[in-house]
Amino acid sequence: MKWPIFAVLLFLLLLSCGPNVDTRTVYQKSGIYPQDFKGPVALFARERNGAPHIWASAFLIDKPRGLFASAKHFVGNESDRDCKIFFNGRIYGGFLITVPEITDLVIIKIEGDFNSESFPEPFSLAGEVRLREKVFVQGIHIHPLQFQTGQKVVPILGKYYGMIGGGDEFVFDELEGEVVKLAREIKNSSIQGGSEVLAEVSNLYVRVETKEEHRLSATRGFAGLSGGPTLNERGELVGVNAVEDQGYVEIDQRGLTYYPWNSLNLVPVEEVKKLLSKVSQVR
Repeated sequence: MKWPIFAVLLFLLLLSCGPNVDTRTVYQKSGIYPQDFKGPVALFARERNGAPHIWASAFLIDKPRGLFASAKHFVGNESDRDCKIFFNGRIYGGFLITVPEITDLVIIKIEGDFNSESFPEPFSLAGEVRLREKVFVQGIHIHPLQFQTGQKVVPILGKYYGMIGGGDEFVFDELEGEVVKLAREIKNSSIQGGSEVLAEVSNLYVRVETKEEHRLSATRGFAGLSGGPTLNERGELVGVNAVEDQGYVEIDQRGLTYYPWNSLNLVPVEEVKKLLSKVSQVR
């Protein structure tokens, strides 16, 4: 009886020593993914064990140099500054080139060769942001299956990563809203990735309220839209999506009060202009 057992063990050993099976999807092998619309908005993703671990929205700010802006808290405290850029149906390698100390902004550059002639034009930068101005919050983030109907689905999870369970998928959002405050003070301690020394330093944000509540689950609202652009009616950038105000229910002596998930704070466009001037020499 020992010989059959030995034979099975030998077979398993030889099998484990065989050639590695390539488990990548056809899209991972080709460096593309299906997307039936184009524009300056992109998705950044950090991977862990071949799957997306952290992601954020982003947008093109310099076409010839392949520069994108996003939210600083996407980078956090991680020493690995590489990421994938999902942009108009193609995947590029990206690396961080600058992080301001106290502003929730970051610029990431495409690594390697790329054809900038195929890129759309970046958004123009607004000269002025007005109170009660109509705006449009843009970005790419995950929606549960029940919130995908009629939306611009970007099948990165299902097609590129082959993650077909659960039904969640990335969706391009464009949420109508209005500017309700031009200078809201928020401490850096509320932003991931900030240093302890600068935690008590405050920045000024533009606060926006969306026309409709953007509640995707009990704990999920605008997450993933961070780093995306918010535009005015002329298509000009007025700010970068940064810090959401989570919806919640409050119970006190007055009874039950519901606060909708419809408030988002933007890094002002002036900070984007400052950052662009600092990276003007990057090639």
